[in-house]
Amino acid sequence: MTRGKCWLLGAVGTFVMLFGLSCLNYTKLGGVEHHTQVAREHGWPPPSVGIAHCGMFLAPLGAAVVGFVIGRRNPRAQNVAT
Repeated sequence: MTRGKCWLLGAVGTFVMLFGLSCLNYTKLGGVEHHTQVAREHGWPPPSVGIAHCGMFLAPLGAAVVGFVIGRRNPRAQNVAT
């Protein structure tokens, strides 16, 4: 994988992970009333189970992509003698 593709994939993975974490924060159980009120004021969708499931799927997916990119960026680790 070329260096440019690694950076692009890492940036996409970071964005997906942060978006997933934002979905989870938006639907956190302790502040549902506050988030519902803010959503109503801004015309956003109210916190729901679907948004929480989206966050539960996207956060680990983005983290896995970032981990893959970090692992691929260090070719010296593959040539270590055991």
